[in-house]
Amino acid sequence: DTDPANLFIAARADIAEAGLAPAPVLQHRDRLLAKPRPLQVPHGSAKTRVGLVVDPYIAADFPKELAATMELLERAGVAFSVLGAEQGCGAQLFELGFLAEARERATAIAKQAAAFETVVFCSPYDFKLFTGWSADLGVELPAAVEKVPLPAYLARLVREGKLKPSGQGKKAAKAVVSYLDAGHFVRPQTAFEGIAELAAGFPGIELKPLWGGGRLAPTDSGDFLPHVYPGIAAGVDAHLLELLKETGSGTILVSCLYTLANLRRAAVGAAGSPAIEDLGTFLLGRL
Repeated sequence: DTDPANLFIAARADIAEAGLAPAPVLQHRDRLLAKPRPLQVPHGSAKTRVGLVVDPYIAADFPKELAATMELLERAGVAFSVLGAEQGCGAQLFELGFLAEARERATAIAKQAAAFETVVFCSPYDFKLFTGWSADLGVELPAAVEKVPLPAYLARLVREGKLKPSGQGKKAAKAVVSYLDAGHFVRPQTAFEGIAELAAGFPGIELKPLWGGGRLAPTDSGDFLPHVYPGIAAGVDAHLLELLKETGSGTILVSCLYTLANLRRAAVGAAGSPAIEDLGTFLLGRL
C-alpha cells in the first residue's frame, strides 16, 4: 500500500534538507523560484465559480495551446478566473524535495482556490499536488471545492452539450488518433480515463488504444527530469516514442503540456513519428 513516488520525494526532501542536492537540481530550483515569463490570461471577475489553474513554467512555451484551452471554455459559456499564472503551485518544488518553498506556493494558490466551486487543473502534476501530495505539506483545498483535471472537465462539457462540434466539412474529417495521459497507467490516482467518451462526441475521430494485451504504458520524462538530467530524459522519451509508433495512429493526443514538449522534442529527426498534438487544440479545431 505504499506509493513509490512518495518514497522518492521523501528521500529527496532528506537530501535537500541535508544540503546535498546535486548542482543541476539546485539550478532548476532557482529557475522555479524566479519569476516566470508573463502569460496573457484573463483575470475573470469576483463572481466566477470556476478557477483554471495553469503552470506558467510550461504554458509560457505553448501560448497557442493555452489560448485554445481558454477558448474552449469560453465557447462552452464557462466564466473562469486563472490561478497560478504568476508563480505556479509548487508541484515541481515538492517533487524535488524543497518542501518549504513548495508549501509557500501551494498555500498561496489554496487561499485563492477556496473562493471557487470548481477548480480545473491544466497540469496533472498540479492536480496531483492538490489531490494527494498537499496533505504532506499541510496545505489542502476545502473538501467542498471540486477538483477536476482539464480533460475530464472538457468531457463533462461535451456530455452536457455545451461543447458541440460542427460535424461538417473538414472539421469532421477522419482522424486516427491515440491518447497518452502523462503517467496514465503508473500513477496511483489516474488523471483521466474518459478519453473514449470525449472522442465519441466528435464526428470523424477513430480512437485507437495505445497498446493491446494489457501492456502498461511507460511514462514520459515528466516535468523536471529534462531540466535536471536531459540525457536520461531524452532516452526515456525516445523509448516511449518508439512504442507510440506501434499504434499506427497519425496523431498522438496529450493533455499535459510537459508531455507535449517531451514527445515533440523526441520526434525531431525521428523517422515515421506521429504528430504530437495538444488535446485542447485538437478539439477546438473540430468545433
